[in-house]
This record gives sequence, structure tokens and C-alpha cells, in this order.
Amino acid sequence: MRSIVSISLLVRLYLIICLVSCSEAKFAGADSIVGDSIWMIESKANLKKMAYSGEVTPEKRYIALGFDDFRTSDFSLVIPLLNKYGAKAEFNRIHYSADVTDEERQLVEMVLNNGHELGDHTWKHYSYIFDAPLFNGQNPDSPEGNQVPFPSNSQLRDDVGNGKNAFGHMLSEPVKVTLGSQAPSIDATWSNLTDEECQYIREYFSVMKDRKDVIERTPLVRRLVDIDDNSDLIDILDNLSNTYLGTSGSSNGSWSREDGCYKGGIFTGCKTSANHEIWERILLVTKLFVQDKFHVDLYTWSWPGSKSSMCVFPSNGKLYYDSQNKQLFNNLAKFTSSLFRTKDGEYKTRSWTDVLKKMGYLSTHDATYPGRRDGQTLPCMSYQYIMNASQSRPDALIYSTNRCVDYSKIASEYEKDKSFIGKESLEVQMYDRGGTFRDAIETWRKHTANGIIWGEVIDSEDTWSEGIILEGLLKYGTTTGIEFVTKSEAYDISFNHSLIEGNLIYNPHLRNTAKEFLPESKTVPSNPDGYEGDCSVENEDDIPVLVTNDTTVYHHFGIPCGNIHYEAVVKGKGFIRVRFIKNSTDINSIGSSELVCERKIDSEKQYCINNMDFTVPTNDMTPYEQRCAGWGNKIIGIRLEYSGGLRIKNIMMCKK
Repeated sequence: MRSIVSISLLVRLYLIICLVSCSEAKFAGADSIVGDSIWMIESKANLKKMAYSGEVTPEKRYIALGFDDFRTSDFSLVIPLLNKYGAKAEFNRIHYSADVTDEERQLVEMVLNNGHELGDHTWKHYSYIFDAPLFNGQNPDSPEGNQVPFPSNSQLRDDVGNGKNAFGHMLSEPVKVTLGSQAPSIDATWSNLTDEECQYIREYFSVMKDRKDVIERTPLVRRLVDIDDNSDLIDILDNLSNTYLGTSGSSNGSWSREDGCYKGGIFTGCKTSANHEIWERILLVTKLFVQDKFHVDLYTWSWPGSKSSMCVFPSNGKLYYDSQNKQLFNNLAKFTSSLFRTKDGEYKTRSWTDVLKKMGYLSTHDATYPGRRDGQTLPCMSYQYIMNASQSRPDALIYSTNRCVDYSKIASEYEKDKSFIGKESLEVQMYDRGGTFRDAIETWRKHTANGIIWGEVIDSEDTWSEGIILEGLLKYGTTTGIEFVTKSEAYDISFNHSLIEGNLIYNPHLRNTAKEFLPESKTVPSNPDGYEGDCSVENEDDIPVLVTNDTTVYHHFGIPCGNIHYEAVVKGKGFIRVRFIKNSTDINSIGSSELVCERKIDSEKQYCINNMDFTVPTNDMTPYEQRCAGWGNKIIGIRLEYSGGLRIKNIMMCKK
């Protein structure tokens, strides 16, 4: 047995070496994980990525664009437009097969040869492997054929109180669990689910599903499910594991009662078929597959848009993976493996985010962010990518991105009316109409002037609307000084550049880039970029002056730790206040956060220099918590509050 394993190991190591020679990633030697029959090559990825080549200054602004799915219009429309305006982006590929066609290779080459980045968008667009990690379908707590599956039939259809099942669903309600676009609906209430339907729900959310087996024994599924479309995810993963990791056979049907583990496929050596058992292997075989087929490494991961299972345990307005309400429903929830061990021989306890980091991934976006999918009750800022290495968060892998540019929602805005009759420019008309184009510009100009590298994820569609809106936004960015960068470049800007010299205010000249871009528009708000409230800008002797008619706020993310000096020339009667923003600050309650210092202004006839000195402490990490990965007490910015009735110019903030 040992000699066979040694030969197999040598073959696998030779394959790894061959793959590494044509990529930047480096994979170390194999470590024994479980007994003599299972091995794992762990990623030791070289952290040299797509580094940002420009100079990072407080007056620069950045947008990190991502396009999901590898859609046709990404290549016919999006890449040509990006190239026209000198913009870069990330394109996240879905992997459908363990092989690739010449056409697929050409698409990847088009992405890379034009300076863009290739991202990982999962296998077959399934999110269930990652956001429902405890689902297994056939948990071998007892010998096969007499299993106790999770979730149990009782948890799905029995009353645990108030007429609800363990997942908080009313038993009298129809089952509305999202099973995907090609999955059958279950025509039953929760209380009336059959054993077969309970098993189908379990298997759908488990990577361990075997649709051929389900179809053979379940009339409901046999009637409604297309085998070709739904039976091959575990087959693909087994194929990849057998090709790149030296396993053999298939996972399904390989459970060994004697050894208490699976003997075949990607689940080889696992003592349970819960999804989190093979997280590392999925990422590893994906990296090796992409290196083998496209000669490039993967550093970014995009959460697929598939709906979550919603079979999570509710408690006090929050959602949990487990009935004990200890594992919050987010990417930071840690699970103990029965397969992967530490150097000390202990079984690893890790989250999906931990696994992504271990495999060399720099960022993920559109993710299950803490505080977002648990009822939004946990206070936690969602700004990890800050234009200052001294304040960017160490858990920044979870890059909370948004869909301001959502083409699925804008057809009614533009597609039916392509005339745009009027004297104003096309961009002015789109902005003044409101909707997607205006929302994107207003969001981008606000956050980029606050020091955030704004992330945007887009599902492109080959429509006239997409072309005019995307080109308009690219025009806005490039003509006003916003740079469009890849996700790896955003990571490099955030973590390898520290802004500690000169004036650290991100919009010192009080620019209103929407007004600069759309001078003919009559609907552009008067507030300069980054400032919120009833305010405007006037010029006095060619010096911009902030005029506050009511309370005006400027959020400054990325202010460095240490002694800080604030200074401004002010006229009027009122106050200027400084508040700290912590990671644990609820984004909706920043106004009630800790007051650091206050300067009263009483100079209505002439301008006076007003200054404040304060210290930004370097707070220690708190014990590990689900929110902010223990960095909840870390200060990531300040809130400047100006009362109404002030005229302010020459605003400066610097490190003393």
C-alpha cells in the first residue's frame, strides 16, 4: 500500500511542478492528512499580483469594476468600451466542464491580453456549496443505509413552537425554498413534505447530490428534472480531483463502513459529506485547472448570484447555520473539518473566507457579508478597501460590492424610449431622468471622495441601454479623474500604500464632479463630492468656499493612527465636531458615535483660522467575533460635522 501511495504521490507532485512552471502560483509538497491514502497539496501562492503601477495620492479616486458570468456582451461590448477609455476590470468566469474549448481559451486570452483580470465565479454558478455548508444530504453519522441526514425531516416539517419549523417557516405555508431556475417546485406545505421531498431539499443544497439516484427513486423529480442539466456537479469535481489530486473513482457510493470515510472522488477521506469538508479541494483543483488550461492563476472570487437556501435557523432577528445559534449565517462562520489538519495534528476549524485566504485569493465580492444576511442587526461597517494601508481592514477579502449598475432593472428606463429628444447631451438626459445612471454617479462621487475604493459588480446584457449607460459612466470617470482598476489593483492600493504626508482630505478643492461632467444639468445637487447635507460651494478670489445652510457631514475613511491636526479658515456662528468611526459602528448611527472634539465658531464678520488636534488610537484586536473578524474596535475614519451658517475654506488635515 505504501509503495503504491508513493508512486501516486510522485506522479501528483510531477503534475504540480509542471503546472507551476507556467504560472506565478507555487504549490508546496504534499502533507499527509488522513492515514496513508489521502494527500493534499496546499497552496503557497506567490503574492505578486496585478500591482497598481500609478502613484497613490489623497486626491486620486478609484472604482473596481467586476463583470460576472462571462456573458457574450462582455466581449462584444464591454471590453471594447473599457479599452476605449483606458479602464480595467475583472471578468469572473463560470466553470461548466472539466475541459475547455478553443473558443473559451480565446475569450480568456481576450481578457488577459487587454490588461483585465480573470476571476473565479464557481462551478456551474452554484452558491449552495458555500452558503449552506452544513447541508449534506447523506451525513454518515451511522453506516450507509441507516443515516441521520441534516437537516432532519423533523426539522423541516415538525412544529417547534408557534406553528413554525426549526427554520422559522410557518408549517401551513407552501414551500418556497429557492432551488434554482431548473429545479422543480415542491407543491406542498412544510408540514406535508414527504420523506422524498425532504431528501430532495437536502440533496439540492449539498454538493454530494446525485441527481441520477434521486430521479430513479423520486417520482416528483423524475417528472420535472432534466438529468443532463442537473446531475454533473459532483461528477465534475470528482473528475478534477482525480486528475489533479490523484484520487480515483466517485464520491457517491464510496462510503466505507469499516474505515468511516469516503474512499473515492473529491470526498476521499472525509468522515462526512457536509459541503465545508472539501472547500480547500474545490479551490485547489480550480486553481490547478485554470493554470493547466489557461496558464494563469486566480486571485479573485465572485459569489454567484444564485439565491440562498433560506433554510437557516432564526433567533432574535438574526440567522444562524446551526440550531444552537452559534454559527452566524455569513462567510466568517467557522466549521471544524474531519479531513484537514493543522501542523500540530489538530483538525482545522476554518471559515469559507479562511479557505479563500489560504489558497491565495485576494478578494471576493457580492458576498454573504456579516450584518447583511443575518437580519442586518449586527453593527459593522462594510468598507474594507480604504485608500490607506494603515486603515484597510485585514478581513478585506470580503469586499462588499454593490449593483448600482443593474441592467436587469433599467430596461423600462431606457429600452422602450431610445429617442432622447432634447438639446441636452445624452448623459445629461439620462442623469436628469433619474434611475440607474444618476444613482451610480451620485454613489461613486460620494464614496470615492470619502476614501473608499468603490466596488461594483455587473451582470452585463447585450442591449442598447447597457452600451449608452456603461459608456456614459466611463466618460464620467475618465473625464473627472476616477480610475477604473482591477480587484487585485484595488487590493494593492489598499494594502501596500500608506497616505501619511500632506493634506489627507480626499476632496480638498470641494469639487462637484457631477456638475463638472454635466454642466448643463439642472438637477445636480449643490453639495461637493463626499459632503452630505444642505450645502453648496462658492468661489471667493478663486478659492472654493463650503457654504452650510444646515448640518453638513464629511466622512473621512482612512485617517491614519496617531496625532492628527485639523485646520480650516471659517466665518460664521456655529460649531465643527469630530467623531470617530469604528468598524463596529452601525453605518446608520454614525451621528451618535463617540464625540472626539468640538470647536465653537463665533466670527460672523471675518474669517478666522480654526484648528483642532486629536489622537487616533491604535486599538487592540478584540477576541474573535463574527463581525469584523475581531477588528470591531478599530477606528477606520472620522466624521466631520459642520453646523449650518458657516463658510469654510482651506480645509486641511495632516499627521503631526
